[in-house]
Amino acid sequence: MIMSATPSKDHIVLFPLYMVYHEILIFWGFTWRDWSAAIISGMLRTVAALCSRHSPSIELVLGALGRSLVYFILYLYVFNIANQITGLDEDRINKPDRPLPSGLLSLRGAYIRLFLVAAAYIYVSVAWGVLLWTFLWLFVAASVTFGGYDRYWFTKNVVFIGVGTFCLLQAGWTLAAPLTQREAHWGFVLSVALGIMSNLQDLRDVRGDRATQRRTMPVVLGDSRFRWVMAVITAATPYGCWLFDFEPGFSIWADVALTAAMFYLAGRILWGTSKEYDHKSYMVLTYIFCGCIVAPVVEASLDRVRLLLYQAPLSHV
Repeated sequence: MIMSATPSKDHIVLFPLYMVYHEILIFWGFTWRDWSAAIISGMLRTVAALCSRHSPSIELVLGALGRSLVYFILYLYVFNIANQITGLDEDRINKPDRPLPSGLLSLRGAYIRLFLVAAAYIYVSVAWGVLLWTFLWLFVAASVTFGGYDRYWFTKNVVFIGVGTFCLLQAGWTLAAPLTQREAHWGFVLSVALGIMSNLQDLRDVRGDRATQRRTMPVVLGDSRFRWVMAVITAATPYGCWLFDFEPGFSIWADVALTAAMFYLAGRILWGTSKEYDHKSYMVLTYIFCGCIVAPVVEASLDRVRLLLYQAPLSHV
């Protein structure tokens, strides 16, 4: 029996669908742990910028949100590919489900995607006027991953996460509105706070970090001492943010809610006894980060509602 070398119609239709599905699986495998820390938080920053504008049009809102989604997908994807290429040995121990250690993707395939995603990221940044923040992010990401600075807790978290968060906040705002001095200051204070507190993420990876001789803060201080140090820093962060004028215009309720969330996180850090529990604690930190971004939006929306209610004529019975 002679087999036809001509592909069937089913193959012609299904092969592109399979390729799309395969790429979605790869993207998900590289990024799913970090959506709240990058994509969601970045888009919330764009929403905050839109809310600062007076009566933005539907076209402006949809365009800004679409650009924000694409930009922060590329922002996260380009870093995570580079990070997981250089962190393959550690991922074999700590996160074997990721695309490279699991065999879903080859190292060569990861490098190809890294260059393609980086090119797309630079292209959209030029088109959307955020090239400065993109170049700064790419420089820091390359230094931390391929430069080996991810091996030390200060450069890995305080410097890298701090600068990366600052780029995220500034770009997210610029995609929808002009950046003001107040917003730049606000973003700087939040970035410094998150950079210091992001050492919490390394509690999940102590075994792999020790095996690869990484000097993360939990490895340097030891588990018990690190938990106490980080819990104290977490509980003191609201005061530090207030000291540096992070929360102008926040209502007392927003201040209380964010402070209570930080105290809760401090308690979780002390109570942690497993890798899974510590991962959830880190996710709580990312949710608080998103809450800090969205709080001004909620405050502004409530002010507008109160103004409308005040201006509305009283109904007479």
